Amino acid sequence: MNHPGRGIGALRDFKFGQGIGGTVVEPDGPVTAGRLGRWRFTYTAGSSGVALGGAVRFTPPNGFSAPQFADPAAPGCCAFSSSKKGASLAPSLWEPELGLTFLPSSLTLTLSGAPLEEGDRVEIDYGWTPSGIPGARAQLLAMPAAFNFTVDAAGDGRWELVPDPPVIDVRPEAPARLIATSPAQAAPGEPFAIRLAVRDRFGNVVPDYRGEVRLTLAGGKARLPDPQEMSGGIGRIAGAAIEDPGVHRIGVEADGLPPARTPPIRVAAETLERKLLFGDPHCMTGLCVGEYPAGLDAQGIVDYVHTYARDAAAVDFGACTSLGYRMGDAEWRAVLGGARDSPSRAAMSRSRRMSGSACASARTETKTFIFSRTRMRPSSTRAIPNPTCPKNSGRNSAGWKAAPSRFPITRRARSSAPAGSITTPAISGWSRFIPSGGIPSLKGASALW
Repeated sequence: MNHPGRGIGALRDFKFGQGIGGTVVEPDGPVTAGRLGRWRFTYTAGSSGVALGGAVRFTPPNGFSAPQFADPAAPGCCAFSSSKKGASLAPSLWEPELGLTFLPSSLTLTLSGAPLEEGDRVEIDYGWTPSGIPGARAQLLAMPAAFNFTVDAAGDGRWELVPDPPVIDVRPEAPARLIATSPAQAAPGEPFAIRLAVRDRFGNVVPDYRGEVRLTLAGGKARLPDPQEMSGGIGRIAGAAIEDPGVHRIGVEADGLPPARTPPIRVAAETLERKLLFGDPHCMTGLCVGEYPAGLDAQGIVDYVHTYARDAAAVDFGACTSLGYRMGDAEWRAVLGGARDSPSRAAMSRSRRMSGSACASARTETKTFIFSRTRMRPSSTRAIPNPTCPKNSGRNSAGWKAAPSRFPITRRARSSAPAGSITTPAISGWSRFIPSGGIPSLKGASALW
């Protein structure tokens, strides 16, 4: 949806095929996070069929057991067959290579003996074991998860995505703990809100929690709200205030859950010169390699990250960052639209990773401070060329050579950043391309204007 006819995130390298068939799964009901299961996926060839030497590739979501066919006693074992008489399927595994490939581990079945014609089927029994006990483990992240199929119909290496992949809804486990979040600072008697999230043992928010919540404070005078009923996995209690200066933590008790405490709250009578905020300025998203609920487009992914940051993580600020070279113009426009029009926004802004990515930040209950409308690609900075780009030639022995069209990171940042913004360098996975002496132009790239 983000790029017409093309996949998203890890599947962006593949276009959706026409007439290449469809897929279904049985059972198609929900599964609890981390539980074992067994699913039968059926691919039915479309009008284009699958030629000899062609192949069907099965890609479970990241977090599900990686598919394999060698060890029936190990997780993720797959049995497979074809309805076409005389057809044989040769299995092989597609393994991701960090930084070069983005597709999760996949099972490839290459066709020989007889081609598949329209209506012929390939069945994959995912989680098969000789005993019949389910042998594939569901991911720990609770969300609708898509199982994608790609097809090389002509056997020429041109893989296409099968539209409308099967989706299995991964549900959270039972409530296991309560997380309480509060401001880091407050003035004596100043009201503030406490944010609550009920999570399972894997960290998923449990949306069907119901119970009473009570606040306590030991060793200080405070005005605390009366016990309140919490309906849903996310809650907010407003009107708490601490009278005594010092560092305090408010205790939180909820029915059926272990007691929790807020982070330390510094209560000071003097006016603070700066306000301490907590957030995450670097959230990789499904626009690049991260996971996201099945069925979302680029703007939906941005909204999903913003909503999680505001409601579940309860951070003061957050930025969903994605590699710019993994997005087309349509995705970038959707990111800007998500940052501008997200239903979760109190205020939104745009930011970008200096190594060539695009991102959007969300305000939660405080101000956001990162602004930009620039999408930078790896080749747009002098410090970080794109090592996979064929045009990236003529570098010196250290691997670096500035092209006339490139700019130092600090110069590009200062030329586009408005007053009051913060720039931080992030090179993460590119570290293996950095010369042993470091990158001189990164010095001073973290600056406050």
